Amino acid sequence: MENKRINLVTEISLLKDIFYTLDEIIEQKEEELQYLTDIANHSNNSDGFHEDDDYNRFIQRTWYDIRELLKDQMTSVDFEIWIEHLTIQAIVENKAFINVPNQFAVHWIRRQFARLITDNFSTILHDDIEVKLLCEDAG
Repeated sequence: MENKRINLVTEISLLKDIFYTLDEIIEQKEEELQYLTDIANHSNNSDGFHEDDDYNRFIQRTWYDIRELLKDQMTSVDFEIWIEHLTIQAIVENKAFINVPNQFAVHWIRRQFARLITDNFSTILHDDIEVKLLCEDAG
């Protein structure tokens, strides 16, 4: 009887882990869809701002400034492992889309550094910015 109880507890724990992972994947796909929708809506505007060289310089400079702030707010090891290799995709309608190399990194950065990154975007841009992490290997 005790073995059966232990097996059930183990199965429940595994199912919860699977559910959590699926929930995270769904959230990631929803963020990617939102990004594509925002880009498509923005592309329909007459100014085509997201494709403009000035805009690209703006988002790259913004990301550089944020990374410089993060360097001072994190350990050098955390910065080198989790932040240094990230790239910015776009800033559209108060959302910043950051490329992250894999799903594990998306989970870790979301849990450990999302608030710090979001706060720095808001500080630099003087506006409330929502940070969306896009998984590069989400194929």
